[in-house]
Amino acid sequence: MTTSIYFVRHGEVDNPNKVFYGRLPGFGLTKKGRREIEETAKKLLKKNIAVIFSSPLLRARQSAEIIKQILGLKKIHFSKDILEIDSSLQGSSDEFLQTIHYDVLASNKNNVRGETAQELEERMKKFIEKVVRKYKGKNIVAVSHGDPIMAVKILNEGLTISNSALRPDKGDYIKTGEFYLVKK
Repeated sequence: MTTSIYFVRHGEVDNPNKVFYGRLPGFGLTKKGRREIEETAKKLLKKNIAVIFSSPLLRARQSAEIIKQILGLKKIHFSKDILEIDSSLQGSSDEFLQTIHYDVLASNKNNVRGETAQELEERMKKFIEKVVRKYKGKNIVAVSHGDPIMAVKILNEGLTISNSALRPDKGDYIKTGEFYLVKK
């Protein structure tokens, strides 16, 4: 019996100062972000979704609420396992992050505190295992963030997690409002 998890990246975020918002509070969706999620929810309508999970951060909660309404689901389950990455660089400018190639995860080679790539990978693996165990054979939506979803993609493809794998040059980074499907 296959369990399908649709990992949805939240919609576009209102970020006029162009900072890495990470886990900072108060970053909600733009009008475009709401439309992105409405379109995604419409694509999920025929998928017989049984349960929806969301990161507790505002942009994810808003996205999950839109999906919940369109799919007619009763409740959103919140999980810290699918939160955005934990990084001491949150609040830094996008301009600065470009200079370090968005290497915002903690490691031995940089001066960043917080979560390592391996910890991110383990957290996402734990979420998938819990969901599959509890909702075997069901179709699930999990509203999360770019880096955690990219970590899931890396796991699913059997690759080694690294900054370059999380942020591929080819434009393969998951866009706002898109989903990535995992079948277990």
